[in-house]
Amino acid sequence: MTVLVFGSTGQVASALKMTLADQGAVFLDRGACDLGSPAAVQAALERYQPRFIINAAAYTAVDRAEEEPELAYAINAVAPRIMAEYVASVSSGGRLNPPPSSLIHISTDFVFNGTRTTPYRPGDPTDPLGAYGASKLAGELNILDAAPERSMIIRTAWVYHEEGGNFVKTMLRLMGERNELGVVNDQRGSPTYAASIADAITTIIQQDLFTPGIYHWT
Repeated sequence: MTVLVFGSTGQVASALKMTLADQGAVFLDRGACDLGSPAAVQAALERYQPRFIINAAAYTAVDRAEEEPELAYAINAVAPRIMAEYVASVSSGGRLNPPPSSLIHISTDFVFNGTRTTPYRPGDPTDPLGAYGASKLAGELNILDAAPERSMIIRTAWVYHEEGGNFVKTMLRLMGERNELGVVNDQRGSPTYAASIADAITTIIQQDLFTPGIYHWT
């Protein structure tokens, strides 16, 4: 069974390298597969013919996405559609050789506008405020359009890990440098350890718990 992970150096992908160590998973960084290139994504899928696809890669520069909306859309919306079309194609019996395939896609709380004071549920109306959130929502909709029965969308928030930059590491660093900290107080969220996301995904794969739909994990 081949598990193909798009992403290699990101926080969730780094955690998946530990939990999927015994699964023989293949991790593709940008050098191995540029998600901004539809041809590169398609070629990777055809080469590895995975039983599971985990899309742990994304254009995540929220502010810069306003200046590069086309690139954000290509990575966050077009590439997931290609993955979903692949799993739909090989799982429909339309191909002779590749095994049936399923997609697990990591999404974000940025598909919402953030104005609620209670936790969001998977079925709540979406309303992204910027290019990043809009591109991630477009990716979700593309997946649900192309392969709703073969895809799990897992939305998460405020991810932190030993690898990469994140709020938790920033706070730890600043606490070692300053006697007093000033932090914005107009945001609420659930800091989510990347290893917990990786554990959940690995459990889904190993225990045959794949169930299509949209889920929230924090």
